Amino acid sequence: MTYIVHTRVDLKFGQNAGFNKVLEHLKLFLSKHGWTLIYGLQPVIGKLTEVVHIWEVETLDAVPDGLAAVFSDPVLGEQLALLPDFMNTETLQVMVKTPYSP
Repeated sequence: MTYIVHTRVDLKFGQNAGFNKVLEHLKLFLSKHGWTLIYGLQPVIGKLTEVVHIWEVETLDAVPDGLAAVFSDPVLGEQLALLPDFMNTETLQVMVKTPYSP
């Protein structure tokens, strides 16, 4: 079964560019730990400070294992330390496809 990790980030106004740079590093790192970014989405109409990510993982264990790796890597830690300057909050959900999903 494939699992979907859905994140919703509320950015501080005008901080998209800095956040995007950090996420470029995070995306590469997580890809080495079983996470595949399917979509990184930001609105062009609506709440412009919101960013949504849809990641795919093959096992539930990939979620905590990937997060543990992220927070224990000293090089990536330097990048992650910048995130409070760019964002207010982040929520994370682990989901599965519905029976009617393509």
